[in-house]
Amino acid sequence: MSKGAFVPAGLLVAALIVAACAEPDVRPGGPESSVPEATPTEVAGGDAEPTAPPEATPTSEPTPTAEPSPSAPPLFRPGEPAIVTRGGEDYLEITVSKVSQKKKYGSGYSVDTPAKGNVYIEAYVTYTALADGAAYNPFDWQVFCNDTAVDRFTFVLSGPEPELGSGTLPKGRKAAGWLVYEVPAKGRCVLSYGANMFLGEGAIFEVLLRDS
Repeated sequence: MSKGAFVPAGLLVAALIVAACAEPDVRPGGPESSVPEATPTEVAGGDAEPTAPPEATPTSEPTPTAEPSPSAPPLFRPGEPAIVTRGGEDYLEITVSKVSQKKKYGSGYSVDTPAKGNVYIEAYVTYTALADGAAYNPFDWQVFCNDTAVDRFTFVLSGPEPELGSGTLPKGRKAAGWLVYEVPAKGRCVLSYGANMFLGEGAIFEVLLRDS
């Protein structure tokens, strides 16, 4: 039998979300230039009235353009390390590896089985701190199968050990452990780092767990 639970972890996830350095705003054209006033032209003979400057032709308003859609987060394969930066500095190296699928865990009287039509998918996650105070947590992650969120990671009594814990690391130290999710038996599944299920924030990067 499996059991699942999730705890709001906005603060823990927020500690890991990459804070990119602000780029200066740019606008085309620079400072607006003024149009010099037209001066009357001199007319021979002195009796004729000065010619008025031609009226400016009104310009049409520019057509608004659609905002570009946000790009998809970078996609990694199992075993490929991802470098997470914070404030423009390297913060964490994260590698998701040993991805596999299970129909059950345990045997005899101690068996964890998923719901009908589902399977377990497991992944081993390694964090390496590239700066002091680098945080790690199972709530850093969210799974999407066929673009639909799997709402929680799964606790299993007979699952792989050790489970991924939580905490902070000094520079050069590591933390590692297993994540287990119950997912539909078919379909594309990705593991998203930094995708906040409570705030609807996008992922920093994703790892392909299963292609179909």
